Amino acid sequence: MAKRTPSAATILARTAGGPHFVASFQTHMMQGDHVPGAGAHSGLHSLNTAAAQYPTLVQTLVAADARVPLIHASDVNLRPGKAPKRSSFFPATMNWAGIHAAVTEAWRDNKIYSPDSVVYAELAAAYNLSWVGLAAINGYKVWIGSTRPGTANNPIETAFPAVNHKFF
Repeated sequence: MAKRTPSAATILARTAGGPHFVASFQTHMMQGDHVPGAGAHSGLHSLNTAAAQYPTLVQTLVAADARVPLIHASDVNLRPGKAPKRSSFFPATMNWAGIHAAVTEAWRDNKIYSPDSVVYAELAAAYNLSWVGLAAINGYKVWIGSTRPGTANNPIETAFPAVNHKFF
């Protein structure tokens, strides 16, 4: 069943102001955040620039998306002696502007369609996410999710693609 598009006035009301992001969103997504001690890093959902930044990076593939080339989930260890972290990754061919645009598109899709669809709420609840939405990546619609709603008081800190319709 196709999604029903709400009226233009409803769309405007639901998406007014657009998503809000924390100031460190780009760093969190593209470089990851350092955690003291032997713990795993946080963030890092693109390997676009990480390989050059972390020459000892070790990546172990967990799952490759069956539809969208280069979307995958991997266990990544940024430095020797640190624990690996499992994450899903946007294609390494996507630059920061492309990732930011995809997250914005998914947030907007969520705001427009989730109030009228249980699919969005059920998927977000299944993975303990604040929201999920669809965005076009390499010609395919891909679910993207986040743990924060993207409001001025609770801006988006991280967002990541689903791999084979699953979040990691």
